[in-house]
Amino acid sequence: MKSLFVNPACGVAGDMFTAALIDLGIDLIDFETQLNSLKFSKEELDWSISKVQKAGIDSLKFTVKQDQDLKHEQSHVHGHSHSHEHSHEHEHDHNHVHGRHLPEIIEIIKNSSINVYAKDLAITAFTHLAESEAKVHNKTINTVHFHEVGGIDAIADICGSCIAFSMLEIDEVICKSVALGGGHVHCDHGTMQVPVPAVCNLLVNVPCHTGPIEKELTTPTGAALLKTFVTKYSNKIEGNLITTGYGAGTRDLADRANVLTLQLFEATKSSMANHETISVISCTIDDQTPEQISYALDLLLKKELAIDAYITSASMKKSRMGHYITVLARPSLEKSCVDFILRQTSTFGVRVSQEKRTILERDFIMVSTAFGEVKIKRGLLNGEVLKAAPEYEDCKTIAEENKISIQDVFNAAQKAYNEKS
Repeated sequence: MKSLFVNPACGVAGDMFTAALIDLGIDLIDFETQLNSLKFSKEELDWSISKVQKAGIDSLKFTVKQDQDLKHEQSHVHGHSHSHEHSHEHEHDHNHVHGRHLPEIIEIIKNSSINVYAKDLAITAFTHLAESEAKVHNKTINTVHFHEVGGIDAIADICGSCIAFSMLEIDEVICKSVALGGGHVHCDHGTMQVPVPAVCNLLVNVPCHTGPIEKELTTPTGAALLKTFVTKYSNKIEGNLITTGYGAGTRDLADRANVLTLQLFEATKSSMANHETISVISCTIDDQTPEQISYALDLLLKKELAIDAYITSASMKKSRMGHYITVLARPSLEKSCVDFILRQTSTFGVRVSQEKRTILERDFIMVSTAFGEVKIKRGLLNGEVLKAAPEYEDCKTIAEENKISIQDVFNAAQKAYNEKS
């Protein structure tokens, strides 16, 4: 189980998150291919990754260059931000006049070649932003206009973070208290105090602290990514440290490294079983065939939106027989699952709750049988193997190839495992 530990001691912005995730170690060619698949009608996506130093710490800087027509409206020159001073920490979130609405941004993301998991994360992050902005301006999420956070750089920051996050196969995200900063910023709506209203809405019930300097440290894009990624907030994590990534902010600070620090941990045997929070989505259906429901749930799992999905027989009102649908999902993909169920089934509504679950550590080993090799899935608790079972797909494939019953393959694999262990 992989855990990501987020330390936003100097706040968080979208470009810092992207850079820090990349610095943890990902396939840059794959990342580049996916990010460059974002297409914009009047602008070209031009970005770069560079090595910089912040208070002596080697860090990565993720920079998105702006369209030439917008450059004179920027308060800084992209690509050289580490050598300039600015009026506050993340000016790029507030000085763009170009913007978009949520449906347009979602369309850009959906039309890209970004992987499905990253697409859903990015859409979730922008939906969080839209909900926050809509609350500020008393509009709906589809009509509120993204000014600063609808620009090409904000879209690239959020999508870049989601692509890198999906490539790291992270199981949970733990975050320390979020540094907000202070002072004020100049944006499209005038001068605003820090934290700006959108950040305040996004970080409700999240441990935060003002300072440590009178500049904006956490931006709306950074706050939206925290709301999308983070599983829980805590100052403590246990496990084996795998690697650390540093994402550089814009300003050079005199007394501290202006970086977002991310650390990737692997859970130790003593910390297993694993505890996590999941979203449980459910509904009842009595006017759709089992075949149609099965198709929808199979598609939901194939798209990797859900951890699991199953059907239970139910007796509904007027004594009609129906089906009780249960879907388990990561909290970050909850909205995508709900949208999918409402579109693909006949239900008029769903119930959503957050539940804690405990799962055993899992690993796989191969055993040899007279029919071929079969994968065995094992469940472990504190290093002790509690259960083991042959993988169905392996047994099915071997049974079909050898024209024998699947039970024969299963028994042979189980026997081979027992002898091996």
